[in-house]
Amino acid sequence: MRRLLAATALVVFLFIADVFSPGGVRSFVRESAASVQYGVMRSWSAITHLGIFETRATLARENADLTTQIENLSLQVASMQAMQAQDTELRQLLNLSQSTHGTAAPILSPIFASPYGTFTIGAGTSQGINTGDVVLMTADESAPDAFAIGTVAEAGTNTSLVTALFAPGRTTTVRLNGAEGELVGGGVNAAHMQVPHGITVAVGDIVASPAFADRPVGIVRSVIAAPSDAYSQIYVSLPVSPAARSFVYVTKP
Repeated sequence: MRRLLAATALVVFLFIADVFSPGGVRSFVRESAASVQYGVMRSWSAITHLGIFETRATLARENADLTTQIENLSLQVASMQAMQAQDTELRQLLNLSQSTHGTAAPILSPIFASPYGTFTIGAGTSQGINTGDVVLMTADESAPDAFAIGTVAEAGTNTSLVTALFAPGRTTTVRLNGAEGELVGGGVNAAHMQVPHGITVAVGDIVASPAFADRPVGIVRSVIAAPSDAYSQIYVSLPVSPAARSFVYVTKP
């Protein structure tokens, strides 16, 4: 209440002063406002002359351009790496074809994506593929042999359905360092088996199958052995993720 009375008194005082000073108060206010406005304009002119806002906008544009260039370069690098990997895979298939008669086929659906452990390839009876044929996958320099990864379950005219050896619950007779056992598929590039406790097994050992002309079907990834157990638990996988492959090679059993 006191503030309101004080403000009212100030307005009345200024009004009376302006009446008795023929517009002097208004002139003073106008001059003061003009002075403030002039100061603001000078400050704005100085800021504009220095280019502060323009510099920030330029930096923002440059940063956006650089971000776009980095993204484009990343895409180009990824594309080149994919092309190099595919070129290496095709050369490996060419080498395999010189020692093993068969047909190269593109993978049309992701391996192990199906809960049944099946996938589709782009070749069928028109390319000489039949039910029961063996499906091979090339590995890398550390494992130069082609690995048997499945068999043709259904052969269509130009496509075929393959059941992976590592399909959940599928069993395959295998040999590991002289011991024979049953490899049980676990899906998603994983399988397991047991061997007698006295058999020496190390990570990286090759697991082969007499059902596929003793071709390798996987390598040992880990060994769990307790002195009190009669058997050692062996976990097996492929040396290269099937997801990194674009082709398979189909041959006769």
